Amino acid sequence: MATRRMLSLKIIDTDAFLEMPASSQLLYFHLTMRADDEGFVDSPKRIMRLIGVGDDDLKILIAKRFILTFESGIVVIKHWLIHNTIRMDRFNKTNYQDEKDLLIIKKNSAYTETGNQMATNDGHKLSKVKISKAKLSKVKLELTPSQFAKKFFEDRLMQEEVAKKIAEKYKSDLNKLLIEINKFSLYWTEPNKSGTKVRWQLQQTFDVKRRIVTWLNKSNEFNINKGTTSL
Repeated sequence: MATRRMLSLKIIDTDAFLEMPASSQLLYFHLTMRADDEGFVDSPKRIMRLIGVGDDDLKILIAKRFILTFESGIVVIKHWLIHNTIRMDRFNKTNYQDEKDLLIIKKNSAYTETGNQMATNDGHKLSKVKISKAKLSKVKLELTPSQFAKKFFEDRLMQEEVAKKIAEKYKSDLNKLLIEINKFSLYWTEPNKSGTKVRWQLQQTFDVKRRIVTWLNKSNEFNINKGTTSL
């Protein structure tokens, strides 16, 4: 494995990167330095303990999609191929071929999920529908609450769009919102004992936006009007 790593200003000089807390940026640098020759890191938790950063820093990198995660606990640097090109005589293939098989390389050289599968907390596969270019208002009109919820929990880009909308409307901190929505998603996608359904599917009704407002209303960190019931 090569021992030198590069970082591209195309990524780390963006507002999205520079607006993150310094501790999140530090974690990204360390993950990049310790990644294998295809950008995979098998010990993110150990690295976090080593450099003294918290779980929230990892959650920010995940929510802002600077790293992609797998059920195995392995992570990959999304923009690895933009940062690094390694000579073939020094290149070693990753040991994590199962995880690599879940990725494709976009035209801009960034990794992304294949689009046809996504792992839930219990390892089951769900179809993944990307709607990052669709306006959320239009999606809401076209989908039932249940259909909207399914898309929301499967698509991190959609979650980020919702967080941005809340941040703009209530002048809230986007990074904190991304962390909170990630917690919200993890809670509501916990599977039942039989693994046949996740928590939100067991509710009689589930309006994502109303549920998010209720969730945020329980925290004093966000400037959400307590009487608000929807976004």
